[in-house]
Amino acid sequence: MVAGLLATVAAPAAAGARRGGKPCPAEALCLYEHADYQGEIVTLSTCGIFNLATFKLSTGKPWNDQASSYLNRRPAGMWSHFYHYDGSGDAGKPENWQHLFSSRADGDDPTEGWNLINPNDALDVVHVC
Repeated sequence: MVAGLLATVAAPAAAGARRGGKPCPAEALCLYEHADYQGEIVTLSTCGIFNLATFKLSTGKPWNDQASSYLNRRPAGMWSHFYHYDGSGDAGKPENWQHLFSSRADGDDPTEGWNLINPNDALDVVHVC
C-alpha cells in the first residue's frame, strides 16, 4: 500500500466528521462504497494521484467504479479532483481520464462532500491536494 493511504473495512476511532456512516479523520479525503457515507471506506491523507484500481474492497474487488459518497476534510483551500477512466488507452496517462468534478476543502465542519456522487460508481482516479 502507498504511504498516506488507508483502506479500512471496520469503523475507525470516533474522532472525525460523521455523516450517518463511518467517520472521516481530520485532514483526509474519504471515499465511501455506498451513498450516505456507508460501506467500506478509503482514506487519502496525503497529496498525490491515486488509481483506485490499486485498492481492494474486503471482497477483493478493486475500488475503481465503486465510490458512492465522499467527504473532503483536507486543509482549507486544498482541491481534490475526481476522474473516470473509460477503458481506452493507457489508464496511467491523464489524457485518457474524464474529469468528473472537483472539491475544494472548507477546512472545518460541515465538511465538503456529497452523500451520493453523480455519476455514481464512476470514480477511477483521484488527485488529492
